[in-house]
Amino acid sequence: MKMTKLLIVLSVCSMAMLVVNSAQAAKKPDKARMGKAMSKMVMQNMSEMTFQQEQPGISQANLWGDPSKAGYGMMKKYSAGTMLPYHSHSKFIRAVVLSGNLMVQVEGAAEKKMRMGSYIFLPGGTKHMMKCEAGADCIVFETQDGKYDMMMAASH
Repeated sequence: MKMTKLLIVLSVCSMAMLVVNSAQAAKKPDKARMGKAMSKMVMQNMSEMTFQQEQPGISQANLWGDPSKAGYGMMKKYSAGTMLPYHSHSKFIRAVVLSGNLMVQVEGAAEKKMRMGSYIFLPGGTKHMMKCEAGADCIVFETQDGKYDMMMAASH
């Protein structure tokens, strides 16, 4: 009886390890999707990055991928005082505030001040607004697994 229980426990543990290993293998970056970032070393100081205007007061420097087609990583710069009204994205976005104070308000919740080092995860479809406080630009690292899009909210 003890041997049977031991075999069952070992079998369950082995199956769990297979599931975990399969899930980890599925999460490995796809070289084709990640492009040059996966095929050569890249080291850039912020001063070496090329920022292009996304819209007034907001510019971006692409680090990897192509936001117009698939997953990407980028640095975003919000000029001090810039406000982005309520909007959403079809895919989730992860972001880390590197400098400045970024005010973020999710629909139906209180506005929250995101300071340097703050992490933001916004599930797809989450209506939110952002404002870089006056006094200093906000620099944010942003990544997404899918194509970048922005749907402006009807009214707020």
